[in-house]
Amino acid sequence: MSGNGNMKTSPLPANDKAAAVPVAVPQAEPTVPAKESAPAEKSDK
Repeated sequence: MSGNGNMKTSPLPANDKAAAVPVAVPQAEPTVPAKESAPAEKSDK
């Protein structure tokens, strides 16, 4: 939702941020939880 507002305000910067956000978000989400889950399981055990 924020991306839409930014796009209307600044199309050039919005494109850069929008492209960087989706790319970093999907990669960061699976990477962070995956690494955290692995050590978390070992800690529990």
